[in-house]
Amino acid sequence: MQIQAELEYKLEAASREPNPIKRFTGSLLIVETSIKELLTFIRSYTFESSAEEVNYFKHVAPYFYCLYLYYRKLQDLEILKRFGTTDNTKLALQNELAEMNKFTNDNKEFLAKYFQVSVEQDEQLFTRANDPANNWILQRYDPVVENNFSPASKTVGTMLAAEKLRHCIDAELKELDQPTKDLEPTVLQKYSWAGAPKAAAWELFNRLAEKKIIYYEGMPADKKQVAEWVRLSLNVDLGNIYEVDRKNRSRKKEKLPFLKSLAEDSSPIDPT
Repeated sequence: MQIQAELEYKLEAASREPNPIKRFTGSLLIVETSIKELLTFIRSYTFESSAEEVNYFKHVAPYFYCLYLYYRKLQDLEILKRFGTTDNTKLALQNELAEMNKFTNDNKEFLAKYFQVSVEQDEQLFTRANDPANNWILQRYDPVVENNFSPASKTVGTMLAAEKLRHCIDAELKELDQPTKDLEPTVLQKYSWAGAPKAAAWELFNRLAEKKIIYYEGMPADKKQVAEWVRLSLNVDLGNIYEVDRKNRSRKKEKLPFLKSLAEDSSPIDPT
């Protein structure tokens, strides 16, 4: 879906904002705008089949709702961390986990059905014709008011958001209970990138960022964050990783020679 693709592109751009509060506030606004666009589209759209409608209410709509909840909670968390006390932040995080547990307990039967493969059941839960309660599309969107969203879609979206948030909350609580000390400069100086040119480091870590393998504060690190981590950890300045990426993709020769050599050849790499 074009709206979803554009949303992901805009969120990637928003993730480059270094200030966490501004980053999550901006991301939340982007998601809200995309939801309005989605509603405008879907109000005038006629599903061609029950399967298409099920896919929308079971997968597409929950995706947007999940992101709304996710960024709203992250925004609240960052505000607590910045302006609240440690004890207050810890209490809020623990309460959030308690709410997640209550949600799971209250909806475990529905969540079990969600993962079952049943066309008849899906049509009952995720189509408007068979569930009169799914009348949210005719109303103004407001995530706080449950009736303004398909009940089944909202439950799925909440489940997905809770799954994403739990990792962040667990990491924050662990850090509050056992504050990590900054590495001594002498320790960082023991690590470096050697045996391959800087361009090879760019290939490797740029690809890891694209695959969302490296995480920062409980969520996939963007390319800028990965580049900063490489600079601090291995003393390698990858430069403007987005500009290097653009230039590299436009060249006609092999775009990823280092990664190709790793996959095809086990011989030593020429560092020149």
